[in-house]
Amino acid sequence: MEKPTVFFSHSSRDATALSRLKDLFLEKTGGAIEVFLSSDGQSIPLGRNWVHKVEQALNSASLMIVFVTPNSVGSHWLYFESGYAYSKGLRVVPVGFRGVDLTRLPPPLGLLQGFNITSSDTLDNLVVLANEVFGHSHANRFTEGEYQEVSALGAEMATATLGKIGSDVEQIHLRLDMRSDLDQLPAELLVKIAEVLSRRDVLLQRGESVIQFQGVSIIANSGLPESLEFMIDPELFSVNAAILVEIVKSVRRQGLPGIRLIFELASGIEVLTKQHKISSRLFGTAAHLHQATGFAFYELRFGTDYFYPARSRGNAYISITIDADEIPLKRVRELLDLLMEKRIVYFGPTHINFER
Repeated sequence: MEKPTVFFSHSSRDATALSRLKDLFLEKTGGAIEVFLSSDGQSIPLGRNWVHKVEQALNSASLMIVFVTPNSVGSHWLYFESGYAYSKGLRVVPVGFRGVDLTRLPPPLGLLQGFNITSSDTLDNLVVLANEVFGHSHANRFTEGEYQEVSALGAEMATATLGKIGSDVEQIHLRLDMRSDLDQLPAELLVKIAEVLSRRDVLLQRGESVIQFQGVSIIANSGLPESLEFMIDPELFSVNAAILVEIVKSVRRQGLPGIRLIFELASGIEVLTKQHKISSRLFGTAAHLHQATGFAFYELRFGTDYFYPARSRGNAYISITIDADEIPLKRVRELLDLLMEKRIVYFGPTHINFER
């Protein structure tokens, strides 16, 4: 008897996690169900026509599970596959995963009934769904350890450090000005910075007005006002946080407290900027209006805005000012997740990518 087929629609960037989830799902269902996962290296053998095999799988499947993640939410392929499957009469079920909340998902997928995976209990809904569609009675449950394993697999370091928005932070920017932060000329301070990196055995490249090491460029800007510009890649932010703290403390007269980090967001990410709307959505949380300006979240002050908003609205950013002697990575992640959860930062209609 031919086994029923479930089609896992997904982004290839989630392939590692979903390949493991496929194996676990097959275990829980006793091998009674076939799962088509285009990126697992098994569903489509090497040398086969990829589009043809996907079309075959869509025609033979009885159920499509659409994994909506930060990686796939803007993918054309996801909407193409789900639309094709729906037109063929397949049961199409969207699943929010890795921080995506289906209640915030716009049509057409937002119109379909689905569920969010946020724990081992909600992961069990995959088996419940298979039982319902295929008339099976599988009783095996996912463990919390299996949920944690699948959730962690393939997660980029930026996502692990910065939470749900991590993969959509283009860069982190820090600026120290001569008039307010520095007692020496920026170019002279590059010598101090090189000494800090040497003490830590960090490999670096040194130019006349720039120092670069893994994931960071520091530029001595001779314009007005003279400044040190830090360009930080979010992928290694957790690795470099302690190094950056030591550098800032070595060159800045006030030490670390009061530095302002700018988290520049990818095209298509939108933010709220009106204070009454932000304060309304934050009501009842640990975040609140700051007595001077913006908002506060424990030892962090923060705000949201767009670059050049008066002319043409450019990319959005989140500014976070650190009121502590260290960069509290856990608090930064909690804050960024809160801003996503409360829809102060959200995926706009132009957040599209062409990756599968």
